[in-house]
Amino acid sequence: MNAAVKSEDGAFGQTENPAALRRWMVAGPELSRMVQEFEGSFSSTDEHKHHDQKPGVQSAFLKDIKNTISSIEELGNPFVDEEENLMAIHTKDIMDEAVIRTVRNARKIGEEQFDTFIKERFIDRSKSITHPLRKNNLPTLSTSTKKIISKDKAKVRVLKEDCSLFSRLYIACQIRDGNLEDFFKYENQPWPPSLSEQGKLRGGQKADLLKQLPYTAVEMPTHPYVDAVILDGAVIVQMLQPKTARTFDEYFSAVFAPYVLNHLENAKRVDLVWDVYQNDSLKTSLREKRGAGQRRKVLGCTRIPNDWKGFLRVDENKKELFKLLATKVC
Repeated sequence: MNAAVKSEDGAFGQTENPAALRRWMVAGPELSRMVQEFEGSFSSTDEHKHHDQKPGVQSAFLKDIKNTISSIEELGNPFVDEEENLMAIHTKDIMDEAVIRTVRNARKIGEEQFDTFIKERFIDRSKSITHPLRKNNLPTLSTSTKKIISKDKAKVRVLKEDCSLFSRLYIACQIRDGNLEDFFKYENQPWPPSLSEQGKLRGGQKADLLKQLPYTAVEMPTHPYVDAVILDGAVIVQMLQPKTARTFDEYFSAVFAPYVLNHLENAKRVDLVWDVYQNDSLKTSLREKRGAGQRRKVLGCTRIPNDWKGFLRVDENKKELFKLLATKVC
């Protein structure tokens, strides 16, 4: 150990300096131990093998292969899909147009930035070689869909802006001897808050209309037997949560179908009516206010997303889901 501590240079000159000798006596053994542990971490019996041939790397690679095969067997082969959408294999999430543009133009963007880097730092010399590079905030496959701010947060933000505006104007009126009675006569927003909400026409609740209708009590049996029952399929999907169902096939067999078949106990026939989402409909603006969700390819084997309400905010998701459920019912 003494030879290892001295290393190749030994302890030359340290015995003549008491302070240096004390530092060497305290730190020398610890440094020697650290060097030996560092060198021992690289010593291996299979140095002739590639690092990918280690058991841990091989087991992780085998696990990835099994997961890929199971995903293809469960969700279908993505290489035989003739659609032009960019889709994740394991979740069937369809990416937005911004992500598709990123994938298509990634090489072109990189080449342009490389040429700019060479020109600015080596040819024109307008920037130093140590000048920081800006990060590319391009949307990728893991980029989450933008969500609309909730009403409560939007109200709080508007109130903060009003308080700040009123405080500045109030101070200005006191300094300039303004008339406070005239000051509070005018609106501080370009639209009246009673009719508009964040610049958009204020909506209402359908249930509020029932309060204005007269109520007439009619004695009827609890479950009368009728000739036909008409159900709105879109309302049923909005009302029935997936619960423990993992795929859309399980959702149909365990949640949707039992609810529909239960009505046959008191009716001769059950008719399902599905909603149609038109671009020029008045409901389009209302659906946009509810927020945006993730686009997902709806198949029988597709896994149900955790955010059920966010999934139903996308019209294309509902169209494919309604088509799948209607096909299974028929």
